[in-house]
Amino acid sequence: MGVTIHYRGTLDDVDQIETLEDRVLDLVFSLGGRAQIWRSFADHDSSRVVRGLMIELEPGQDTFSLLFSPEGHLTPLFQIEEAEQSAFDEPPYCFVKTQFGSLQGHIAIVHLLDALRQQYCSNLYVSDEGEYYENRDVNRL
Repeated sequence: MGVTIHYRGTLDDVDQIETLEDRVLDLVFSLGGRAQIWRSFADHDSSRVVRGLMIELEPGQDTFSLLFSPEGHLTPLFQIEEAEQSAFDEPPYCFVKTQFGSLQGHIAIVHLLDALRQQYCSNLYVSDEGEYYENRDVNRL
């Protein structure tokens, strides 16, 4: 089994998304990562914008997505089109696989998610197969 971090949640204030994007971009660039700003919208309704960041933080890790539906729900890559079409009943689960990256890359994502929970998404739920999010023990990771 690979090491995967699962996460889900909703922004406390959708109007803060640009501030969130700016702060995450600064962090990603300071860590030597890359990020792409994402914007997409439904063909039938240009007000239904899915927006956020696609992050390449560490070689060997999957793309880490911080995409948000118009309602502020974190949105996984495979449900972008669904979020463009209509609101989710509840926030879907997102995930990022880190097993082929370094420990530092996994730890960086955990700390980024923790900062997201503290500043922008108080209901963020995180489940870390490496158990680092829950106990911060590098040896167990």
